[in-house]
Amino acid sequence: MSFRLEGLLRVRKNQENMVQRAFAEINAQLVAHRETLNRLNERRNQQKKNLNRKFSENLDPSTLGLYDNYFEGGRLEEKQNLQTIDEVSGKMEAKRLELAETMKKRRTLEVLKEQQILREKKEAEKKETAFLDDVASSQWHRREP
Repeated sequence: MSFRLEGLLRVRKNQENMVQRAFAEINAQLVAHRETLNRLNERRNQQKKNLNRKFSENLDPSTLGLYDNYFEGGRLEEKQNLQTIDEVSGKMEAKRLELAETMKKRRTLEVLKEQQILREKKEAEKKETAFLDDVASSQWHRREP
């Protein structure tokens, strides 16, 4: 006897796989944005070191203005990147909750399937025991004089 909800179980497994794939894509986006933020910070730190070295030299006010504009642009870019990271993190959390729900639904069906298999196994064992009892009983009756 087959599990009558097998089709639904396959659908739930497929849904779970699709949600896992979407979760992985969002996670990859989050990692990429964090790496971008790290590169921005490294580049800004390098430029700060360059600016500190130039302070020991003759520093032109226009160059100082250019550095100021560069650092202001970097701060704006960092702020935008942090906002994007927050948005992607929110999407990731929502997808994680969706994944947990789909896993729960799939697992519920798997438990039902396992219970049905266990019931079928017990029923088969009962039938086998009854059959063996009948065989033993008939053999016992044949041995009596």
